[in-house]
Amino acid sequence: MKKLLWVLAALVAVLGALLGFATYSVNSIVARLKPDIERAASDALHASVSLRALSVSVFPSVQVNVEEARIVAQPGSADVLSLRGLVLHVNLLPLLSRRVVIETVSLEDPVVTVVKTKAGMFIEGLPRLHAAESAPPEEPAVSRPPAPSAGTPAAAAASGLRIDLRNFEIDNATLTLRDAVTGTDLSVAHINVATAVSMAGDTVRVTSLTMRADLPGAHRVSVSGTGQSFNPTTGQLGLGEVKASIPGGVATFAGTVNVNTLAGDIAIVSDGLKLNDVVSLAAALAPAAASIDLRGAIKTNLKTSFGAGTYLVSGNVTLQDVAFKRDTAAVSGITGQLVLGGDASKQTVTTDGLAFVLNDKPATVRFSAVIDGDTVRIDRLTLTALSGELSGDGESSLSPPYRFTTRVEGSGFSVAAAMDVANPGGSTKMEGVVTRLAVNTRGSGAGDVTRSLEGTAAFGMKDGVLKGFNLAAAVLQAANKVPLLAGAIDTPKFQKQLASKDTKIESLTGDLTFDSGWIETRNLKMVGELFTLVGSGRMSFQADLDLATTITLNRELALALISRAKELRPVLNDDGTLSIPAIVKGRPPNVNVQPDVERLIADSTKNVLGGTVGKALEKALTDKKAGGKLLDRLFGK
Repeated sequence: MKKLLWVLAALVAVLGALLGFATYSVNSIVARLKPDIERAASDALHASVSLRALSVSVFPSVQVNVEEARIVAQPGSADVLSLRGLVLHVNLLPLLSRRVVIETVSLEDPVVTVVKTKAGMFIEGLPRLHAAESAPPEEPAVSRPPAPSAGTPAAAAASGLRIDLRNFEIDNATLTLRDAVTGTDLSVAHINVATAVSMAGDTVRVTSLTMRADLPGAHRVSVSGTGQSFNPTTGQLGLGEVKASIPGGVATFAGTVNVNTLAGDIAIVSDGLKLNDVVSLAAALAPAAASIDLRGAIKTNLKTSFGAGTYLVSGNVTLQDVAFKRDTAAVSGITGQLVLGGDASKQTVTTDGLAFVLNDKPATVRFSAVIDGDTVRIDRLTLTALSGELSGDGESSLSPPYRFTTRVEGSGFSVAAAMDVANPGGSTKMEGVVTRLAVNTRGSGAGDVTRSLEGTAAFGMKDGVLKGFNLAAAVLQAANKVPLLAGAIDTPKFQKQLASKDTKIESLTGDLTFDSGWIETRNLKMVGELFTLVGSGRMSFQADLDLATTITLNRELALALISRAKELRPVLNDDGTLSIPAIVKGRPPNVNVQPDVERLIADSTKNVLGGTVGKALEKALTDKKAGGKLLDRLFGK
């Protein structure tokens, strides 16, 4: 037994001596190879690569530990990519024969910054596009460590040096995307990557890839794929097939992209991405997206092409029960397919029909849109909603001040439903059915849209109600101020209609002109239950009224009034109606109706004024309390 123990002890001693000798020998070889490793790395990256202290351990496995690797794209540049904790798991026998075969490269806690500028994207420390051309003429585009002198073992090794990388691993990395244009940063943390790779010339090929990372907002993403490749010299990245599990579902990406020029082609396929989860992720990346309440799911089968200031998407997007709400707009149940296409300069979006729900009622929309440079043009828009149909087209600029034009025609819409869509939860002051709508306007989407509107419109409405204001009652109350009508307004027969808080409208028509936030009209006509109103003037988009009107009471009501003021019988119209000019101002329900007595007298004839009514009016109107000698002014006296 003692002999066996002595034999084991001797073996351990010999093994320890061999390991110690091997470690010493390997460290000596690696120290001599360090300049050649730096040279090979600099040649591959077209940047200056320098390595700090290298150490080798052979137990329990052969590892080359790099204290720090520093990569500088431009001599004297502050953009440095520093990689600490770099460990290379190396085959021992090739290393002893002056060859470097790396089974695995691992990085612990690396921090990488990708910068986006107007000219493109680059990784700090790696060469940018056209870096050589932009370098100072007196300095070389790439700085390399000094080469060993000719004839040295290192020089001989350099000519036959081969670096063969089999696996690449990253543990707990942080990637920062820095937008130099907007001055914002976005960080992705706890990145863990495991790949199986092979190297051929300047290209790194990935035969398997797995990755996990934490995105802002506590969102996690995982990626797997095969067939990836990257050439750091040209910046060409081949995606192969990459499956990304993101909040909302799984998307598959394939294609190529050049990270230097931001040009490429990428296909995106997904099946049932949940939009509320996607928006949650988007809000974490861009806080402005938090204001969008988007739900439902989408399926995509798209191909994107981009570069040199162009961006084109082709394929289709299928919407499944999509709903959104932003500000006062709310739509639900959107179902259907959007088809995307175009050419190098134009992007098109068309649909044969999207079904959706608007105010708990079914609706559909069909359209064709073209994005041409800075302009979006919508053709052949057909909207069926709110019991009516609208068709038209329009254009809009995508850059400030967002100029737009619209041309639409429609009919059958519910006025109350349309107002509720424009202002959900607000009080609806008008009801009715649109019998005609024709709009041709232009304006600007920046600032106050209503004040920028210019153009014309024509409209018609039937079976309406102006809520909260009884125009007929207001006219009769105002008529108390007309001489001889005072006290004649007691009309029991029409008490029900005059006691109502609303105005019933049989029809409402007019041609409109939009100007500086006001809607002007010269031929407004309203036919009510007890009267007909014609007028001109203007209205605001907040329903402010400033109208000069003539309100003609129907024959039955007019006769009831005249029966109590027989002196006014001569002022009846030929058909037995009574017309009272009035000024209408205010915002419903606070509308002020004032009789236009001066226009009432001007509209009468000299014969009428010469009779009993004329004498009575003259007596009333020449009184100081009544406002002066109107008759004298009217007839030049």
